[in-house]
Amino acid sequence: WMKDALGQACPPIRIVPNGVDDGAFEAVPDCPRTKTVLYLGRLHPLKGLDLLLEAWHQLNPPADWELLIAGPADGYTVPEMPQVRVLPPCYGEEKVKLLKSAAIFILPTRSENFGIVVAEALWCRTPVICTKGAPWEVLGEYWTDISAPALATALQSLIAFTPEAREARFAPLFDTAKTTYHWQTIARNLLP
Repeated sequence: WMKDALGQACPPIRIVPNGVDDGAFEAVPDCPRTKTVLYLGRLHPLKGLDLLLEAWHQLNPPADWELLIAGPADGYTVPEMPQVRVLPPCYGEEKVKLLKSAAIFILPTRSENFGIVVAEALWCRTPVICTKGAPWEVLGEYWTDISAPALATALQSLIAFTPEAREARFAPLFDTAKTTYHWQTIARNLLP
């Protein structure tokens, strides 16, 4: 629209990713991984929590795994289910600890313009499953269709991996996240 409206006078337009505040994440030491799948965000119908809970039920997860759902209530109430725990909103150090201790992070969204929490999870070296409601195609087979069966399949796959296999599968993305979504890199890319 800007190019059409301004023609030759239009300044260069760039699409800039959001950045991760590395200081907040680096200040929290790594901690042991727990057998948890973590959702962190608003509890809103758009976020696909109903799909996640249906997938969790279809999966029939191992007894020692838990789904943690953390975020502010915003139009969706999580029903009580086995192996599902709802936490209040988490920010700052508490949020980083959750991201660093989860075995898997999941974003089952129906629509998301970016999903900064995916970059934050990768920064914390946490494997990620995300639906195609957000632009995270770099996740490969873990960028799933927006459906409970697709989420269940991805969850089943990652839960079956050993922690070392999950780490190895996502290692290139972990390294890329720390460069691509670092504010200094983003600022450098904006220079003419």
